[in-house]
Amino acid sequence: MTTTTDVVVAGGGHNSLVTAAYLAKAGYECIVLEARSVPGGGAVTEELLIPGYRFDTCSTGHTLLQANPLIRDDELGLVSKYGLSYVDPDPVAHVAFPDGESLTMWLDLDRTCAEIARFSEADAASYRRLLTEYDEIKSIVGATRFRPVGYGPSAEEALAGHPGAGFGCGEWS
Repeated sequence: MTTTTDVVVAGGGHNSLVTAAYLAKAGYECIVLEARSVPGGGAVTEELLIPGYRFDTCSTGHTLLQANPLIRDDELGLVSKYGLSYVDPDPVAHVAFPDGESLTMWLDLDRTCAEIARFSEADAASYRRLLTEYDEIKSIVGATRFRPVGYGPSAEEALAGHPGAGFGCGEWS
C-alpha cells in the first residue's frame, strides 16, 4: 500500500497535535506519528501507579496556554466546536516534604501566603510582592510570547517603556 501526505509530524504531544491541526486547517494532509499508545504528551491524565488513581502528567502547564490565540481566540474551534473547557483546580498544588511537612498553594492569594508564612513571613511577603509586580507587567510580557522572534519589540524593549521598569532589581534582565 502506498500512502502520500503533505506533512509528517513526529510525535503526538500537545505542540505536535496543535501544529498538525493548524496545517490541516490550512489544507495540508498531515499524518502524526506517536510512539506511545496515548497521544497528548504532557497534556495527558493517566493511571501510572494504581488502578483508579489518575495523575496529571503536566496538564497544569495549560494555564500558560490559555492566553494563547489558539484558546483565547478559539482559532481551531476547540471551545466552540469541540467543547474544550478548563477546570481551575483548588488547591493548585501540594508538595509533601521528606520531613513530613507540606506546602499547599491555593487560588486564593491570602490563603497561599498564609501557607508560605508557616515557613517564612519574609517569603510570604516576597511572594505577594512578586505577584503584585507581575500583575503590572503581565500584559506586556504576554504580548511578546505569541509572536515570532524578530517581530515587534523584544520583551526588554517593551518593558523599558513601562513606568514600573526597573522596580525590584534596578533593571530588566
